[in-house]
Amino acid sequence: MENTSITSTIVLNSQEDSTMDRPNWSSLPLDIVTMISEELPLPHRICFHATCNAWYFATLLKPIPSPLLLTRNDESEHSDSCLFVSPITEFFFIYFPISELHGTRCVGSNAGWLAIFDEQLDVSLLNLLTKTRIYLPSFITLPLYNSPYERNYPEIAYTKVGNDKWIFLGTPSTMECYYEDIMYHHDGKFYSITSQSEVQAFDLSGDYPVTMLLIERLARSVEYLDNISGSTINDLYNKYLACSSTGEMFLFLWHRDQTHYPNNGALPRPKDFMLMKVKPERSHCWATTKDMGNMCLFIGSNNPILIPSKDLDGLKGDHIFSIETFPNEEVDGYTRNVGYFDLKEERWKSFSESSQSPLYLRPPIWFTLSLH
Repeated sequence: MENTSITSTIVLNSQEDSTMDRPNWSSLPLDIVTMISEELPLPHRICFHATCNAWYFATLLKPIPSPLLLTRNDESEHSDSCLFVSPITEFFFIYFPISELHGTRCVGSNAGWLAIFDEQLDVSLLNLLTKTRIYLPSFITLPLYNSPYERNYPEIAYTKVGNDKWIFLGTPSTMECYYEDIMYHHDGKFYSITSQSEVQAFDLSGDYPVTMLLIERLARSVEYLDNISGSTINDLYNKYLACSSTGEMFLFLWHRDQTHYPNNGALPRPKDFMLMKVKPERSHCWATTKDMGNMCLFIGSNNPILIPSKDLDGLKGDHIFSIETFPNEEVDGYTRNVGYFDLKEERWKSFSESSQSPLYLRPPIWFTLSLH
């Protein structure tokens, strides 16, 4: 009760005279800040923790597993709250209603930010902790294709501060070669992977984009692993691109034919999962590997995330965690894989066998908190 009284007194005193200057909350005695933080539920405590440097160090915040799976708290796009789940530790919490999420769909996340769009195709970035929102050009500004009856393959588009529209980037996609994944690297460039396993780098720092070929496409006639040719990899595997802090680039490959499902840990032929890597400063060609350098890879609908296992409580390296969704005409139109693959043992394990698990309610995404 004493802590509640302190909180109430602070709030009431701040409202007594609207003409007075706002109080300097950062000068609040840190022992009182600590007492208040202990009374807050976790979602509120996270925001409290991220308010300023002084409160950051005064708030008693237990370690939060990262990354977390983020999904809506129910199956409706009109839900205003989020469910955060750690499939590794089974830690979870519901984030309080966020009006900015009403009527939107989340399509990506990075460092506490969400990329969302609504029914009018308006796009924005939303910081869940600060509620800061950055509005981007609407998707309706994307350049139109020549014919709406032609099959449209994935393209890359970008925008910059001051622009009011999206601009296509790179070479137009074709049936033979189209973009499958793109990521932002800490060197300031964007890296993309094509269906031919070719990596292009985009530098958008200048007035005009600069495109560079970084990694060569796989040779279709060359066999790379267990008699699997480059043409098979290019045509039949989904591709996910990730980079380590030491400059290594990884290409994770997942067979598209999901009727070949891992049963009791046994992998059918051809291999469902493969990993390739390259260090661009030394080579421009992919090589197969089972070693991720004691790191774990998280893949899903947003950018792949590569995290050292030392930063993941209780996890060993060389594990690949997936929340991908694939078309499947036999099961309600899609199949969702929520689990992880052990590269060393070549075994798959699902997080939950129940289709009623929160992880199966809506397509979740990986979410990393940024509290600094």
